Amino acid sequence: DFGPLIWVIVAVLIPFFAALPFWNMTARWYFPIVGSIYRIHLQGNFLKMLGITLQGQTVISKALSFLEESHCFSGPAQKQLIKLNLSIKLGSSLEESLCSSGWLPKSMKPFIQSAQKVNNLPWALTEIGNQRLRLASLFAQRFSLVVFPLLMLLLGAMIGFIAIAMFMPLIKMLVELS
Repeated sequence: DFGPLIWVIVAVLIPFFAALPFWNMTARWYFPIVGSIYRIHLQGNFLKMLGITLQGQTVISKALSFLEESHCFSGPAQKQLIKLNLSIKLGSSLEESLCSSGWLPKSMKPFIQSAQKVNNLPWALTEIGNQRLRLASLFAQRFSLVVFPLLMLLLGAMIGFIAIAMFMPLIKMLVELS
């Protein structure tokens, strides 16, 4: 009978796959729901870092090269950064490059354009970064507010199943004795 073996395998595999996004950045990037929160969080960090870097350097391509060489990002985020830097070096506009490489939502393009016109780009990038970080925090909070009660229900059902399984032989024995 392979029933207990299957339960043991399931009990080992479920926590493994649930913990995978915490070990591997590429898995975290593509993991459903958690991946989108992670990407928004990385967008916020990147835009803040770019804004702070642009305060010290005036050339965008140098600031992007500095961030690329710092290896602050890894996996898919580093690939996006390389794609952005290449696009800027080929002469694309900053807002188009940021949107096409996935670092900026399309709704923020006019904000970046107006910030460039008034020479306030570092401040604008930092503010967009802060907004993306707040958004990621809000999504993570909402996700946990949904998942935690579901996990508690699942845990209660498992404990109830174990309790009933432990007492069923005792009840069966009492019925047979009476």
